[in-house]
Amino acid sequence: MSCTFLHVAAVRVGLVGCLGLCLSLSACQESKAVRTTEIFGKISLDGTPLPTGTILLEPESGPGAPVVGEIREGEFRLKSEIGPKKVSIMSNRDTGKTGQYGEPVIEQIVPVKFNQKSTLTTEVPLSGPAEINFDLKSK
Repeated sequence: MSCTFLHVAAVRVGLVGCLGLCLSLSACQESKAVRTTEIFGKISLDGTPLPTGTILLEPESGPGAPVVGEIREGEFRLKSEIGPKKVSIMSNRDTGKTGQYGEPVIEQIVPVKFNQKSTLTTEVPLSGPAEINFDLKSK
């Protein structure tokens, strides 16, 4: 019986050790978890809120996932990883013209310096929700 008792005790000690190892490993993984925060704000072009569009946040450097948000009536709200971001803003409007096949012709109303060749940057803070506004100037 003494041999069986020792065997059971050894198994219990082994299980406790495995449990401790699992908990310490999960704690390490938690510290590597991506930290995100909610951001919101207003976007205007020459003082006028953008009626619709999209906002794209990409890491300025290094790894990270880009995030796209919708602009409605000059406002946006999204969740992003914290840190410095390159910002691109796009908004189209119907020109009232039709194309070769009868499709509506649309044009980008936000200058290229704010989207395809964006110079905009922002910092997504650790704590949120955080307000970040963009007042774009076409000239």
